[in-house]
This record gives sequence, structure tokens and C-alpha cells, in this order.
Amino acid sequence: MLRIEPPNSPPMDVIIADFDETFVTMDFNHPLAGRDLIYEVVVLNIREATDEERQ
Repeated sequence: MLRIEPPNSPPMDVIIADFDETFVTMDFNHPLAGRDLIYEVVVLNIREATDEERQ
């Protein structure tokens, strides 16, 4: 993984996917892109929808 700092943008981590004498192919996807994510959540509150939310 390589961290790049483009001008006028925040730093980004990239993966060097392939390279040869002429070209470098970089993968800018997030490391978790394409993977299944499982979340565990706790519902703290339930309320009725407002009239505006029902529209």
C-alpha cells in the first residue's frame, strides 16, 4: 500500500496492482470494497413518523 498526497485533496492510500517497465496500475478502491460487511447494532429508540416523513 502506498499513501499519496494529491494537491488540493486529502491523502489517499492506494494499492499497486501491477507494474512493468512502462506502466503502473494503481487501485484506488477502499480496502473493504467488494467485501461483505456485517454490522451489529442496538436500537435505542423507536418513534412514530412525522407527517412530513410520511410524504
